[in-house]
Amino acid sequence: MLMLTPKPYKDTMAWSAVQQILRVVHPMSSKWRLVAAVIAYFDESGKPDHSPVVSLGVVVAMENQWKKFETKWMKALYEARAPIHPRCHLPYFHMTDFESPDSKDYRHLSNGDKKTFISNLAGIVNETILYGVVDSLVVKDWEDIVMPHLDPYKQKRGWYLFMLENALIDIAVWTRMLALYEPIACVFDTNDEVSYAALQHFNEIKEHDRWDIGSRFISATYANSVQFCPLQAADMLAYEGRKDIHNKVIDGGERPIRKLLDSLLKSRRINVARYDREGLEAFRDKVLLNGSGE
Repeated sequence: MLMLTPKPYKDTMAWSAVQQILRVVHPMSSKWRLVAAVIAYFDESGKPDHSPVVSLGVVVAMENQWKKFETKWMKALYEARAPIHPRCHLPYFHMTDFESPDSKDYRHLSNGDKKTFISNLAGIVNETILYGVVDSLVVKDWEDIVMPHLDPYKQKRGWYLFMLENALIDIAVWTRMLALYEPIACVFDTNDEVSYAALQHFNEIKEHDRWDIGSRFISATYANSVQFCPLQAADMLAYEGRKDIHNKVIDGGERPIRKLLDSLLKSRRINVARYDREGLEAFRDKVLLNGSGE
């Protein structure tokens, strides 16, 4: 893996992270290497054990757009003196650290500089993505309605697999509406609890062509978000979706929409959804209790 050192930013990478991931999800022997590919990056925000709301964020763009995104995103991180990962030697962005008042990573920036920095990142996302998905659910709703009907393995990971499958359906429907028939490769953030399960679930959907969407997706893998910055954009979306539902549902809806989320939604290419109790009950009754996959 090519590493960058924390020097003033220069666009001199021989093989970018996006190009490297493309070699994995679209092998050289694949006919799809000859055409433009669509890559969707997935990242989650919140853990059921520690957060009352969990979310999944997905950002979708063509391969060539992700290459441009990578250059702009890394340049913005270098200019803001974002933290450098001690092992990868790359600047990286994690929304929780950026928002935490206890984090030392951005104390060198004034409030105005922080606003400019996050606004720049949002602008890079908006000008890059073809589509974005932010799905959220309230953990208590999930635990009350769905979890009692899952086996122990899926009880721990089911919330993620549920939102993953619905995000795949959303992306498949959207690409059909736009008559976008390029193959879609999926990249999940490396997470010890869910990444392997996500890959297995993806393969199951594809093998059985569940929901008539399996044929839209060509391959999947998981990667480190420090090295693959599009995952950092997915993390941003997931975090904003989680905070929005927390403000509306957990805190009673007294706060206005966060400025960052409002800025991201101005592109009108991001679908934000919450699975409420009624939707979870329908999923339980139709899929879990009746055993229907349709």
